[in-house]
Amino acid sequence: MYGGDFTAGSGARLITDGENLARKRIIVIGINYRVGIFGFLVHPELTKESPHQSYPSQIFIYYLSHPIPWSQFPQSGVFHCAEIPYVFNNLDKLSRPWQAVDHQLAKLMSGYWVNFVNTGNPNGKRLPFWRASVPNDNKVFNLEVNPHAMQALSEDKMAFFF
Repeated sequence: MYGGDFTAGSGARLITDGENLARKRIIVIGINYRVGIFGFLVHPELTKESPHQSYPSQIFIYYLSHPIPWSQFPQSGVFHCAEIPYVFNNLDKLSRPWQAVDHQLAKLMSGYWVNFVNTGNPNGKRLPFWRASVPNDNKVFNLEVNPHAMQALSEDKMAFFF
Protein backbone atom coordinates (compact mmCIF):
# COMPACT_ATOMS: atom_id res chain seq x y z
CA MET A 1 0.00 0.00 0.00
CA TYR A 2 1.17 3.48 -0.71
CA GLY A 3 2.18 5.93 1.97
CA GLY A 4 0.81 9.41 2.49
CA ASP A 5 2.86 10.97 -0.30
CA PHE A 6 2.09 8.20 -2.84
CA THR A 7 5.77 7.83 -3.76
CA ALA A 8 6.59 4.48 -2.18
CA GLY A 9 4.93 1.25 -1.23
CA SER A 10 3.73 -2.01 -2.65
CA GLY A 11 0.54 -3.83 -3.45
CA ALA A 12 2.30 -7.18 -3.09
CA ARG A 13 2.52 -7.51 0.68
CA LEU A 14 1.19 -10.60 2.45
CA ILE A 15 -1.40 -8.60 4.38
CA THR A 16 -2.95 -7.48 1.07
CA ASP A 17 -3.20 -11.04 -0.25
CA GLY A 18 -6.69 -11.38 -1.70
CA GLU A 19 -7.18 -15.11 -1.15
CA ASN A 20 -9.60 -14.76 1.78
CA LEU A 21 -11.67 -12.16 -0.06
CA ALA A 22 -11.67 -14.30 -3.21
CA ARG A 23 -13.44 -17.00 -1.19
CA LYS A 24 -16.24 -14.44 -0.82
CA ARG A 25 -16.29 -13.85 -4.60
CA ILE A 26 -14.32 -10.57 -4.45
CA ILE A 27 -11.45 -9.90 -6.81
CA VAL A 28 -8.72 -7.73 -5.32
CA ILE A 29 -7.03 -5.29 -7.67
CA GLY A 30 -4.09 -3.63 -5.96
CA ILE A 31 -3.60 0.08 -5.71
CA ASN A 32 -0.81 -0.21 -8.28
CA TYR A 33 -3.58 -0.56 -10.88
CA ARG A 34 -4.70 3.04 -10.38
CA VAL A 35 -1.58 4.85 -9.20
CA GLY A 36 -0.14 7.26 -11.68
CA ILE A 37 -0.97 10.52 -13.32
CA PHE A 38 -4.68 9.63 -13.65
CA GLY A 39 -4.89 7.42 -10.57
CA PHE A 40 -7.34 9.55 -8.60
CA LEU A 41 -9.21 11.08 -11.50
CA VAL A 42 -12.98 10.76 -11.38
CA HIS A 43 -13.69 10.50 -15.09
CA PRO A 44 -16.73 9.21 -17.00
CA GLU A 45 -14.69 6.42 -18.58
CA LEU A 46 -13.49 5.25 -15.15
CA THR A 47 -16.93 5.42 -13.57
CA LYS A 48 -18.31 3.15 -16.31
CA GLU A 49 -16.51 0.37 -14.42
CA SER A 50 -18.86 0.92 -11.49
CA PRO A 51 -22.20 -0.92 -11.51
CA HIS A 52 -23.68 2.40 -10.32
CA GLN A 53 -22.19 4.25 -13.33
CA SER A 54 -21.40 7.27 -11.19
CA TYR A 55 -19.45 8.71 -8.34
CA PRO A 56 -20.80 7.22 -5.10
CA SER A 57 -23.99 8.87 -3.88
CA GLN A 58 -23.29 7.81 -0.28
CA ILE A 59 -20.11 8.26 1.69
CA PHE A 60 -19.18 5.88 4.51
CA ILE A 61 -16.44 7.31 6.75
CA TYR A 62 -14.85 5.18 9.44
CA TYR A 63 -12.56 5.62 12.39
CA LEU A 64 -10.52 2.66 13.59
CA SER A 65 -9.95 2.72 17.35
CA HIS A 66 -8.57 -0.80 17.88
CA PRO A 67 -4.75 -0.96 17.66
CA ILE A 68 -2.90 -3.92 16.18
CA PRO A 69 -1.22 -5.81 19.02
CA TRP A 70 2.45 -4.94 18.70
CA SER A 71 4.42 -5.46 21.90
CA GLN A 72 7.67 -4.03 20.44
CA PHE A 73 5.96 -0.68 19.68
CA PRO A 74 2.96 -0.29 21.99
CA GLN A 75 3.12 3.49 21.59
CA SER A 76 2.16 3.12 17.90
CA GLY A 77 -1.53 2.76 18.71
CA VAL A 78 -3.68 2.84 15.56
CA PHE A 79 -1.52 3.91 12.63
CA HIS A 80 -1.94 4.51 8.89
CA CYS A 81 -2.97 1.25 7.16
CA ALA A 82 -3.60 -0.55 10.48
CA GLU A 83 -6.99 -1.68 9.15
CA ILE A 84 -5.55 -3.64 6.22
CA PRO A 85 -5.02 -7.04 7.89
CA TYR A 86 -8.56 -6.78 9.31
CA VAL A 87 -10.18 -5.76 6.02
CA PHE A 88 -8.48 -8.59 4.15
CA ASN A 89 -9.06 -10.94 7.11
CA ASN A 90 -5.37 -11.79 6.87
CA LEU A 91 -4.33 -11.83 10.52
CA ASP A 92 -2.52 -15.10 9.85
CA LYS A 93 -0.16 -13.29 7.45
CA LEU A 94 1.24 -10.99 10.14
CA SER A 95 3.02 -12.34 13.21
CA ARG A 96 1.31 -10.63 16.14
CA PRO A 97 -0.22 -11.87 19.41
CA TRP A 98 -3.76 -11.76 17.97
CA GLN A 99 -6.61 -12.17 20.43
CA ALA A 100 -10.20 -13.35 19.89
CA VAL A 101 -11.27 -9.70 19.64
CA ASP A 102 -8.93 -9.21 16.65
CA HIS A 103 -10.46 -12.18 14.82
CA GLN A 104 -13.97 -10.84 15.54
CA LEU A 105 -13.00 -7.43 14.20
CA ALA A 106 -11.43 -8.95 11.07
CA LYS A 107 -14.62 -10.90 10.34
CA LEU A 108 -16.72 -7.77 10.88
CA MET A 109 -14.56 -5.44 8.78
CA SER A 110 -14.12 -7.95 5.98
CA GLY A 111 -17.90 -8.35 5.90
CA TYR A 112 -18.42 -4.59 5.55
CA TRP A 113 -15.86 -4.33 2.74
CA VAL A 114 -17.28 -7.31 0.84
CA ASN A 115 -20.77 -5.78 1.01
CA PHE A 116 -19.45 -2.40 -0.10
CA VAL A 117 -17.67 -3.90 -3.10
CA ASN A 118 -20.81 -5.78 -4.14
CA THR A 119 -23.46 -3.12 -3.51
CA GLY A 120 -21.84 0.27 -2.80
CA ASN A 121 -23.13 -0.05 0.76
CA PRO A 122 -21.28 -1.81 3.62
CA ASN A 123 -24.44 -2.91 5.44
CA GLY A 124 -25.65 -6.48 5.35
CA LYS A 125 -27.01 -9.40 7.30
CA ARG A 126 -25.53 -9.99 10.76
CA LEU A 127 -23.61 -6.68 10.71
CA PRO A 128 -24.33 -3.67 12.91
CA PHE A 129 -25.83 -0.84 10.85
CA TRP A 130 -23.33 1.65 9.40
CA ARG A 131 -25.07 4.94 8.66
CA ALA A 132 -23.78 6.90 5.69
CA SER A 133 -22.09 10.16 6.58
CA VAL A 134 -24.04 13.30 5.82
CA PRO A 135 -23.07 16.98 5.49
CA ASN A 136 -23.25 19.09 8.68
CA ASP A 137 -23.18 16.03 10.92
CA ASN A 138 -19.66 15.31 12.12
CA LYS A 139 -20.33 11.68 13.01
CA VAL A 140 -18.24 8.85 11.64
CA PHE A 141 -18.45 5.09 12.22
CA ASN A 142 -16.09 3.82 14.92
CA LEU A 143 -14.96 0.39 13.74
CA GLU A 144 -14.35 -1.82 16.74
CA VAL A 145 -15.94 -5.08 17.89
CA ASN A 146 -19.03 -3.08 18.96
CA PRO A 147 -19.09 -0.46 16.20
CA HIS A 148 -21.02 2.77 16.70
CA ALA A 149 -21.36 6.31 15.40
CA MET A 150 -19.13 8.85 17.09
CA GLN A 151 -18.23 12.51 16.85
CA ALA A 152 -14.77 12.56 15.32
CA LEU A 153 -14.08 15.23 12.76
CA SER A 154 -14.36 18.97 12.93
CA GLU A 155 -16.85 20.61 10.59
CA ASP A 156 -14.15 21.90 8.23
CA LYS A 157 -12.55 18.43 7.95
CA MET A 158 -15.91 16.78 7.38
CA ALA A 159 -16.70 19.32 4.65
CA PHE A 160 -13.79 17.88 2.64
CA PHE A 161 -15.89 14.79 1.88
CA PHE A 162 -18.94 16.70 0.64
